[in-house]
Amino acid sequence: MELKDIIRNTTDTQPFNNFEVAVLREIYRTLGGKIKDSKRTDFYTLMNSNIIGNLALDKNILMYFYSLYKNNLDKVSDGDFSTIEEVVVPHMKEYEIKIYQNVDSWREVTNSVVADNSDDASDATDWEYDYGDLLNPELTTHLDDSIEQGDIGGIVDLDVDVIRTLNENIKKRKIIINESQLSKIEEDLKYWSVSDANPNKNKYEMGVELEEEVTSIPIYKDNNPHKKIYEKMRREFPNTPEYILQDYFRNVILMRAPHSVPPIKEIMNTYNGDPIPYIKGDGNGWWYNYLNGPWRLEVLNVNPMDFADKTIRAFQQRDFGKVNAYNVPKDEERMDTQMSMRRDDGMNEPVIVLINPDGKYELMEGWHRTMSTLKMGDKPMDNYYDEDDNDDLWDEEISTEIKDWDKVKLKAFIVPNPDYIKKQ
Repeated sequence: MELKDIIRNTTDTQPFNNFEVAVLREIYRTLGGKIKDSKRTDFYTLMNSNIIGNLALDKNILMYFYSLYKNNLDKVSDGDFSTIEEVVVPHMKEYEIKIYQNVDSWREVTNSVVADNSDDASDATDWEYDYGDLLNPELTTHLDDSIEQGDIGGIVDLDVDVIRTLNENIKKRKIIINESQLSKIEEDLKYWSVSDANPNKNKYEMGVELEEEVTSIPIYKDNNPHKKIYEKMRREFPNTPEYILQDYFRNVILMRAPHSVPPIKEIMNTYNGDPIPYIKGDGNGWWYNYLNGPWRLEVLNVNPMDFADKTIRAFQQRDFGKVNAYNVPKDEERMDTQMSMRRDDGMNEPVIVLINPDGKYELMEGWHRTMSTLKMGDKPMDNYYDEDDNDDLWDEEISTEIKDWDKVKLKAFIVPNPDYIKKQ
């Protein structure tokens, strides 16, 4: 049994069924009909009782039932949850938990956990750290870990981000539009129909508001400084695509590197949570000009020679994904994934490029996507030869020179190269 088989929609408030009553009664008995002052104590008590093994529960199901227990405990007496006529169904989410160590050593461990709020997600991870095993977890799910040096210990930071919602009821509304408004919607949706690129509830000119929400930026608490910093960026760069802002936020603002102060902490400590002075930097304003644009989304018709020299050199050093020349994490796996997903109609998840005054492109983001797509323009020639003068013919493929590769379609966000804006 998996969580998706039993989880309720948030509007499904009918009385608990027999299975739900049985699980909730066992949680009630184990916790003594209370919620402890520290939820970590709740998790310790539940896990120490071997409730997962005794009831044959999946860990995600246990976290879901613990949330049901908390939200409905005030409606019962003596643990009889069958008497509740209108059930409170918590809004469940899957959280990503990143635990960092960066004092005497550097390590990052990333797990996920199901919970109805970030505090429970953090406490479940704390239990895993204190009493379980982060790499072979019982209450969470291990996603990734990286080690530069040392062992995990002496935790100094922990981030909790929403990955996705699990049972939210989305209310849809019907609107009446005219033909010109429909044309505008179709134009906008064509622009935004890319992965992670949505208007984040920005209103279109006609006043229609999308129902989508961005969850990849940490928004797990209303007072979360990450969210406030991102909102300030959004106000400073109102015309910058969400895709670009999110990429910068994840890969620059939230970046962590050994033996250096994370940008997010510098923004909080030096600039009182204002990211704009940090983005403007030492006065040359490269990142500011980059984010400010102007940006456009296009389907390019390119081969490797349409890129700037340094990008071509990187393509060649990496042999278009066959060689991990720069020690890119999971490079081969990521390249294999993109090779299996590549397409020739220009509807790929967009990459990010700078355009130079000579019309050449410098690739900023999306290397695996770009290299896999460009490889579709390589039309190898079959070369047959006779070995040792016998009658057996052997064949092999010889790649053509990259200048002779066919053009391919590649969707990209494009911005003028700030290097040249700075020199003007």
